[in-house]
Amino acid sequence: MRCPIQPGVGLLRIDAHSAECRADRLETRQRRARGLISTNSSRTGTDLAVGSPQNRFLKMTMIQSNAPTPVQPATDSVAAPPVIEGHGLTKRYEDGTLALDALELEVNPGEIYCLLGANGAGKTTTLNLLLGFLRPTAGQVRVMGLDPAQDPSARCYLAYLAEDVRLYGSFSARWNLGFFARLADRHDLGRDELDRALREVGLPEKAFEQKVRSFSKGMRQKLALAIAIIKNAPALILDEPLSGLDPRAAHEMSETLAALRDGGKAILMSTHDIFRARELADRVGILKEGRKVVERDRRQLAAEDLEKLYFDFVRGGLQSVASPSST
Repeated sequence: MRCPIQPGVGLLRIDAHSAECRADRLETRQRRARGLISTNSSRTGTDLAVGSPQNRFLKMTMIQSNAPTPVQPATDSVAAPPVIEGHGLTKRYEDGTLALDALELEVNPGEIYCLLGANGAGKTTTLNLLLGFLRPTAGQVRVMGLDPAQDPSARCYLAYLAEDVRLYGSFSARWNLGFFARLADRHDLGRDELDRALREVGLPEKAFEQKVRSFSKGMRQKLALAIAIIKNAPALILDEPLSGLDPRAAHEMSETLAALRDGGKAILMSTHDIFRARELADRVGILKEGRKVVERDRRQLAAEDLEKLYFDFVRGGLQSVASPSST
C-alpha cells in the first residue's frame, strides 16, 4: 500500500511531477507497440545517464512528434548551453506587488550560482518561476530548452530541495530515499545504489536504518539532498540548503555541492550565507526589491568584499551597477 503523499509539501512538490514522466513512459510503450516510435532506444525519462563525467545530461524520448527537442550536451569544442535560463522574468501578483522585475539569469553545467538578497527580495519567486510552480507575468523560462510551465516534461530535468524538508519520520533514511526515488521513476535502484547516494552526501552508515524522526537538521538536509540527486537530473534548484546548519554540517554540505558541480551539475541556490556564497559560488547575483542589482563571478569576487558589497546594496547606498571591467 502506497504511503499517503501530503500535497504541496517540500520535496514532494517537484517529485510529484514524476507521475507525468511515468505516464509519458506508458504512452511511449503503447506507441512503440503500434510501431509509431523506433525501438532503438530502450529507455526514456530520467533514468538514462549519458555523456562524459563533464557532461552528465539526460536524454529524454519525446512522446509527441511535434514536441521541441531538448538541448543536447555540447562537444568538447563547443561551449555547453545554459541548463537553466530566465530572460526578462517579471512577476506581478494579483494584489499589484511587483515581486520580480525583468530578471536575466543563466546557470551553466558545472556551475554553482548563488542568489543573495534580503527577505522579500524575490529569491523564492525566482525559484518558483523556474520550477514552473508560477507563471511569469512577462519573460521566459527555459530548462534544457523547455518551459516548465508549458511543458511538464521539462521538470524531469530538475531536482528541487526545499528549505522546509518534509520526510516520513517513522521510516528509515534508506526507506525514504527509496520511496522518493520511485516517485522519480527510479525503479531500477537496489540497496547498493541507495546506500551509495547516502554516502555521497556524507550521511553516516549507522544512520541508514535509523528512523528519520531522530535526525538532526543537518542529517535531514543530507538525506533531502540525496533524494534530490538520486533523480539524476542535470539541474539542482536549492532553497536555503545551508539554513539552520551548524558550521560542520554547513561545511560538509558545501563540499557535497562542490563535488556535484565538479561532476557537471548546474546548481542554483538561494542563500543568506554570504561567507559560504563567496567560498562556493562560481557566480553570485544580488537581488533587491525584485531586481538583480549586481552580479559577480569568482574572479571578480576575489578582488572585492562581498559582505560590504551586499550591505551597500541592501541598505540602499548603491543603485544597480554593471559588473566591473575585466581590464
